[in-house]
Parts: sequence; structure tokens; C-alpha cells
Amino acid sequence: MKLPSSLTFRGIVLVALPLIFGLLFLAVLSGALLKTEADLQRQMRSKENIAEANVVSRLLVQATLDVTNYAQTGSALWADKYSQKSLPDLNRHISMLSLLPTNSADEAAALQRIKEKASAGVQILDGAKKALDTQSESERKSLGRQLTKQTRAVAGILDDEMRDFTKLETEVSAQNLQAETKSRDLLKQILAAFVVLNIVLCTWLAFFFYKNITKRLYVMRDNSLRLSRGEALNPALSGGDEIADLDTVFHQMADGLSEAHRKERALIENAVDVICSIDANGTFSEVSPACLEAWGYPSEELLGQRFINLVVDADKDRTLSALNESMTNRAPFNIENRLKRSDGGRAVDLLWSGSWSKEDQSLFCVAHDVTTRKKMEQLKREFVQMVSHDLRMPLTSLKMTLGMLLEGTYGELTERGRPRIEYATYDLTRLINMINELLEFERMESGKIDLFLGNSQVSDLVTQAVESVRSLAEKQKIKLYSQGADYDLVCDGGRLVQVMINLLGNAIKFSPKNSSIFVSANEIGETMEFKIRDEGKGIPAAFKDKIFDRFEQVELDDARVKGGSGLGLAICKAIIEEHKGTIGVQSEEGKGSTFWFRIPLNLQNR
Repeated sequence: MKLPSSLTFRGIVLVALPLIFGLLFLAVLSGALLKTEADLQRQMRSKENIAEANVVSRLLVQATLDVTNYAQTGSALWADKYSQKSLPDLNRHISMLSLLPTNSADEAAALQRIKEKASAGVQILDGAKKALDTQSESERKSLGRQLTKQTRAVAGILDDEMRDFTKLETEVSAQNLQAETKSRDLLKQILAAFVVLNIVLCTWLAFFFYKNITKRLYVMRDNSLRLSRGEALNPALSGGDEIADLDTVFHQMADGLSEAHRKERALIENAVDVICSIDANGTFSEVSPACLEAWGYPSEELLGQRFINLVVDADKDRTLSALNESMTNRAPFNIENRLKRSDGGRAVDLLWSGSWSKEDQSLFCVAHDVTTRKKMEQLKREFVQMVSHDLRMPLTSLKMTLGMLLEGTYGELTERGRPRIEYATYDLTRLINMINELLEFERMESGKIDLFLGNSQVSDLVTQAVESVRSLAEKQKIKLYSQGADYDLVCDGGRLVQVMINLLGNAIKFSPKNSSIFVSANEIGETMEFKIRDEGKGIPAAFKDKIFDRFEQVELDDARVKGGSGLGLAICKAIIEEHKGTIGVQSEEGKGSTFWFRIPLNLQNR
């Protein structure tokens, strides 16, 4: 049967053999110690039995003296001493003789004979005392002389038994001592044998451990050093244990690292963006080959050249500041600047992303060409300007003309023409609102939103928003209820009213007739929370997280049926976030929605 070759099995062997050896040694040693302990216990029992027998003999002599003195003197003092102390002590120790543990039947028989003789002596003494107690004082003296000889004989009643018992215990002690000596010698032999065996076992285990584990781990360690130096690895270890498996995986990892390094170099060399590292002196230490296509410089020309020399003069100060900040505080190096091309053509617009490595004392970064994006942003600005001047203004003028038509400035309209003009005016109004929202949102995205902070009464803000939409709500037969906290909030009151009007307008558009809308504002912790709750159709859970994104609407035909550009909530979110606040919605389909936003109470300190 072939034994397993796994490292686990070998580890079990290394642990189990010393454990088994130790348990065997412990068992043998325990047996020897138990035998020695038993011999010692027998010797101690012998000494205790001799001591107890001597106590009985001594107490019997004392009781005899008490009765003898009583017989000779007739004094009640000796009678009381005998009855109250000597006799109870003697009887107690006689009773204990039968309770003593013995080492042999002979020892038990000897103790029994001592007990019987002592009990007989007690009976003699009791008889003498009782005889003396029944006599008068004159008769007691006469009788005492007769009993003295009898009581004195009791004192030596145990002499023969005590002599035999002592002889027996002496022989037992000698036997126990001899057995103890043999046990001690056996224990020494066992210890010596196990020491020799332990040395042999430990030597074999050490050799086994070195050959099967340590030596092979040295190979693994050498492989790791070779890998770090880029040298060829040692041949793969043979065997089916975990170390061999680990060595196989290590070789596979080394091959994988080599392949990954090759791919990394290929990725860097073929990347469109320029990947580079800049040392603490601000010079290029590594540059990917993409710099030739992107900037017009070969990588060899850039190595050792100062990075800032390539930056256009107008962007140098800003770039140096960002570079020093990244090196000093290990802040991310994120900046947009322009770089000179080698051919002197139009500077390249770049977005730099990188981080400073304290260990390598280098800034590792990627330079992404954003020239195309810059052009698109310019086109976007031109488009917004065109929408603002070339589209909004004519539409506004057209709306005013249609309004004058409705007012009869150019003559009375026919019954058929008036509805057409009203519909056209409504569509123009919706289109102009969409354009205004688009322009507003673009201004916010470009960071051109300005807040005019001041103290505003929260209840007044709520009232202004509610009154602005009340006519629209009454037209839809919707009731408005409001409640605002009596608190002076630092905010841009006009912007917050704009947010509430937008949320109220949405609530009115999507609420059924004869329903209610509730507006409230209350302190929640360190914020002022505004809520607009309606009884509309609600918002599906899938739309809650993206309802505040631009051009997002719950249903595709919302813009067509209800009107709207899909930018209103995105504008609300931008205004609230500019106030360092948060905005959200709680809704359940069929049960209405609650839009809320929170503004910090300590905005002025931010």
C-alpha cells in the first residue's frame, strides 16, 4: 500500500510520531509513578496504624492511672477525669481502629486483637470504678487497696499485642522500602531508555523535515530571488505534495508575469494616450512611444527633458502649482493644459491624470488628448448662443404677436381662428420654456450658477411657491395645503422658490382632479427639510435613482401629453447641490410621491 505523499500527511507524521512517543513515555512513566505512589501509601498507612495503636495504648494507661488514683485516694476528682475525658477519648480511638485502612489481612487481624484487648481493659476499669462508686468513703479506701492490683494489671494488657503489631509493621515497612527502591531503579532505566529513543527519533525527524520540506522551501526561496532579478528559475520540484504544487503554480505565475510584462510593454507602446513618469526634478524619466504621434517628439528626445518646458507659457504657473501640490501632499495630479508641438503647430490640449509615488520619487501619469473635446465644447457654446439669440428671441417675439392677436390688437379673430391661435400660443410657450430650461441647465453645468445668499423666512418661501401655482392648481381642481417653519434660513430664497415651483408644477401635472398636495418645511437635525407630497400615480422603483438625471421622464409620452423638457428635476438637483444640500423622492406606484430636499442650517459657515 502506497502511503500518501501530501504535505499534510507528512506534517501529520511529524506531529504524530513525537506525540505517540510522548504518550507511550507518559503511560510507562505514569505506571511506574503509580506503583511508587502505591508503595508510599502502604508505608504511610503502616505508620498511621502504628501511631493510632500507640494512642490507644497510651490512653488505656492514662485511664488505668485515673482509676488507680481514685481507688487509692477516693477523690472524686480522679473519678470525674476518668469519666469525662480519659474514657471518652479511649473509646473514640478504640472505635477508630476498625476504620483504619490496612495493607494486609494480618495487619487487620492485629488491629482487631488490639481493639478487643483494649475493650476488655475498659470493661475492667469500668467495673472497678462502679464498685468504688457504690461504697462509702471508709469502705472505698478498703476496697481500693483490693482493686489497685487489678487495675494496674490493665496497663500492661496491650504489651504483647503492641509488640507483635510493631514487629509486623516493621517487616511491612522493610518490604515497602525494598519495593520502592526497585521502582526507583526501574524509573531511572525507563527515563534513560526514552531519552536515547527520543534522541534517535528527533534526529530522524529533523532529517526527514529537512529533506522533504526545508530543502525544497530553499529552492522556492531561491526561485523568488531569481524572479526578482529576472533570472531563469530552478527546475520544477518533483513530487505530489503541496510544495511541488506550489512550485508548479510559482512557475506558472512567473510565466504569467513574463507574459503580462510583455503585454504591458505592448500596451504602453501601442497606447494612444501618452503614459509617462516624471521624477522629483520635473524631468521625464520614462515616456511611451505614443508621444511621437501625439506631440511630435520621439521618446528618446523627451527623456531627461524638463516637463514644464513643453507647456505653453500661459499654463506654466498653474501646471507647476499642481505639480508641486502633488509631490508635496501626494494629491492627485489632475489638470488640463496645453503642450507645444515639436513642429510649432497648434498646441495640444491635454488632460493629465496621475499620482505621486513616494517610494519611487516619481509622478506616474497619463496625458489624454482632449483637443477634440475642446472643439466640441466650443461648438456647444456656439450652439447655446445660437439657441439663445437666433431661436429664443424670434419665438418670444412671435409669442408676443400671437398674444396681441388674441387681445384683438389686429382685429377680432373668428371663432374658428381663436382656438388655433391659443393652441399655437401654448405650444410656443412650451417651446420657449424648454429653451429656457436648456439654457439654464447649460449655465449650471458650466459652473455659472450664482447664489445670492441671505436670510429668508422659511414660511414666506413656502407661501410664495404655493401662491405661484395656486391658479394652476385651482384650474385642475386640486387643493393645496402648506405649512412652513418659523425660521430664518441662510439660502438663495429665489432659487429655493424656483425649486418648489418646479416640484409643485410636476405634482399638479401628474395628480388627478379633486386630489390634494401638501407642502411642508421642518427642521430635521441640522437641516431644513422641504417636502411636496401628492396623490398622483407614483414613480416606479426603477426610475427613483435616475429621475433627477437630465432628459429622464417616467413615461415616453410624458413630454408630449403633460409637457416638459425632462430638465426641470435636473435643474432642481443642481440648485440644491449648490446649496450643499440633498434632494430625493419617496414613492410607491398608485399611492403618490413625496419629493424632498434638505438645506443645511449652517450654510453660512461652509
